[in-house]
Amino acid sequence: MKTKLLMLLVFTSFFLANAQWNQVGSAQFTNFTDNVAMSFHPTNGRPYVVYNDALDSNKPKVMRYNGVSWVAVGGAISNMASANHAIKFNPATNEPWIAYRRTADNQMDVYSFDGTNWVARGTNLNLNFGDFKMQIAFNSSGDARVVGRSNNYTRIANFPGGVLSNTAIEHNNFSPQLYDFEDYNRIYETYYSSNYTFLRKNPVGNPSNWDFTHFDSQTPPYSLREVEGISGEDLAVARDVGTNPNIVLVNATNANLAQPNNSANCVGFLEFKKSSRDNKYYLMYADATYNLQFEKYNSTTNSWEVVSHPSISTSNTGFFVDMNMNPVTGNMFIAYMDSGKVSVQEFSIDPPLTKYYVNANVSGGDGSGDSWVNAMPNLYDALLSAGENTSEVWVASGTYKPGTSRSSYFSISINGLHVYGGFNGTESSVSERNILANPTILSGDLNGNDAGHGTGTRGDNSYHVMQISNADNAVIDGFKIMYGHANGSSTNAYGGAINILGQTSNLIIKNCEFDENFGLNGGAIRSYLNNNTSMTFQNCVFNNNVSRYGAGLYFLVNQNRTVTLDVVNCLFTNNTSEDVNSSYLGYTGSSAWIRANDSGSNLTTTITNCTFANNSDVGTQSNSDRGTLGLSSRTDGNSTHNVIINNSIFYNNTGASGTTKAVNSGHTSMPNQTFVNNSIDEDGFSNLSFLTNTSNADPLFTDASNNDFTLQSGSPAIDAGDNSLVPSGITADLLFNQRIHNATVDMGAYEFGASSTLSVDDFGLSTDLIRVYPNPTNGILNINTTSTIKTIEVYNVLGTKVKTTKLPSVNLSGLSNGFYLVKVNTETGSVTKRIIKR
Repeated sequence: MKTKLLMLLVFTSFFLANAQWNQVGSAQFTNFTDNVAMSFHPTNGRPYVVYNDALDSNKPKVMRYNGVSWVAVGGAISNMASANHAIKFNPATNEPWIAYRRTADNQMDVYSFDGTNWVARGTNLNLNFGDFKMQIAFNSSGDARVVGRSNNYTRIANFPGGVLSNTAIEHNNFSPQLYDFEDYNRIYETYYSSNYTFLRKNPVGNPSNWDFTHFDSQTPPYSLREVEGISGEDLAVARDVGTNPNIVLVNATNANLAQPNNSANCVGFLEFKKSSRDNKYYLMYADATYNLQFEKYNSTTNSWEVVSHPSISTSNTGFFVDMNMNPVTGNMFIAYMDSGKVSVQEFSIDPPLTKYYVNANVSGGDGSGDSWVNAMPNLYDALLSAGENTSEVWVASGTYKPGTSRSSYFSISINGLHVYGGFNGTESSVSERNILANPTILSGDLNGNDAGHGTGTRGDNSYHVMQISNADNAVIDGFKIMYGHANGSSTNAYGGAINILGQTSNLIIKNCEFDENFGLNGGAIRSYLNNNTSMTFQNCVFNNNVSRYGAGLYFLVNQNRTVTLDVVNCLFTNNTSEDVNSSYLGYTGSSAWIRANDSGSNLTTTITNCTFANNSDVGTQSNSDRGTLGLSSRTDGNSTHNVIINNSIFYNNTGASGTTKAVNSGHTSMPNQTFVNNSIDEDGFSNLSFLTNTSNADPLFTDASNNDFTLQSGSPAIDAGDNSLVPSGITADLLFNQRIHNATVDMGAYEFGASSTLSVDDFGLSTDLIRVYPNPTNGILNINTTSTIKTIEVYNVLGTKVKTTKLPSVNLSGLSNGFYLVKVNTETGSVTKRIIKR
């Protein structure tokens, strides 16, 4: 047996310097050994190790940590001398499986533990295995595969249903061939051919049809070693021993990824795992001085961060170490040679915060996201760092992009997560936000070169700016989501702004604006729900989105599902359904197409106090009706869709021939029942039957040509709604004015003459320090303040900045009449005033 020595610093000083590392149980808890592998119980997270006992003929043995001490699991697994151990828990039975090479004859044995005894799953497997690591992988059904290397072949033994199959899978006969088998259906391998080293992610059983390949052609050739990949992802590391010895990080696109900080001339012991605790990637290796190093990789910023590490030298003969992530806690563990025996240490990874602060313009701080001072500059990183205990993400004004790839998006996949925008970076409560004055933009324009729809500048934009999946009771509140371009195939053709996947329950999207998004199917938002649930859109603007159908919103319900959809205080304007090309013709629903489309689907849609104006449906699909709001059920009658439209306005929406039916069915059937109450449509809802207090009167928008759809004095929509139809809890209109003013609610998204429900007049500065006059104004607006003015910004009702100056007076004469927000930024803070231009 080889001599084994390990040099450690005094543990007292070690723990003071590395507070996140802790000894697990007693050190050196095994007999002498020269090999170890580690895994974790899938429900309680307790670590298990398998090793060969040098004092008992190198028999394979297993020990587990019971929370206090290390105890044996059964007796010796067999009487065979063993090496190259592997251990993994079967997810179907929660039983540990063990595989090892028999050193006497290079055959393989596989056992599982039934709670009392070690049970042979396959022994005497005569595949002539060499001195390389073995690995076990399972699928969700409990089928197992065990991999080892024999001569120039990777050999994989199959255990369908836990029973050995007589047929082994062989992979390529190139040398040297090293592998990482973390995924039942995929294996990462390195091997060489001609003057290249290949690193490939190969489907098991089909090595010629790889998922991705990375080439290395340094001199001398054949330089990649020790591959380590991430299960289910196209991300791997390998040790490069060529002319520039280092650790290389590779992905499917062969992008220029950053290399770890201290990995030059590293000597091996490579492990690469992902933590479920913070969703970051952790790397272990031995540096040029033979000391173990640990680094953390951030895939969004393509950067590495050195992690504190225990002082463990790998220079001693026969050193061994295994690193793995606990699936229950997400913490990192290492099992390593400690004076010839095994010790285990745990690295406590910082858990996600309950609330993250994000500010693109933050200066200083530590970037942890625990306060405005330490805000994270990137929303993508905050969402990636969030965990199941994270309840809120606060995002300050600024522009945020989801990454650098078209397939990048902001992912919402945590139950109960509330993501808020509209902050200025000083607030202590959500109620202090001023969303209109602090636009928070999520942009799919990754390269910053957009010039509008149809300009040919959108081909590099994100397919989706945001994707929501498996996020029950989530809230998205206070964002402008812009420039998504879903022109791809499959799901990349859906929802340029937000793609909502089927298993999402009780989602609320409020105080958001969706501008200039494109999707082949659903321009801004596409939702296809596959569960019994509800969804709400409240105080949202859909502006200038384009698709073949459902340019603003495309909403579908899967088979045998019951769904309720509520759309309240929303504005749909300048959206277009149109032909994309001769193969993709336009149907209907420039504002929205809402469908109970699958067999057995049951949908109830309620639209209240919404405004639909200046939308166009100009597609040429021959079998489709056209109009700004598509509402439909199946033509075979095997679905149910009931609709109620309350206190809403449909006006100046056009089609290719100049006229359309505001409410229509596209190429399918109308809903089972559609009730319209206290609403305006210039066609008078002529194709509908259940009408109460409807008209075709001009609603007298303030300035529709300039997107101001507030109401003029004398509008027939003023005080013409029905208070009883306003949903409970709705107290503000789209401009955050009082929703019911002068005793009776108005029609449409805006309430005429109402006062603000927000404290914008006192936001940031005391009102006795600043005065804005005259208000209302016919043109010149004066600002009087005791502080030095830095800038004055003017925003329209859509939250778009229309004027900026540093002067104490602002000339508004060139602006249309209507409501505006004036934000005065001074050296001591900021204040926002609501003014009226007449």
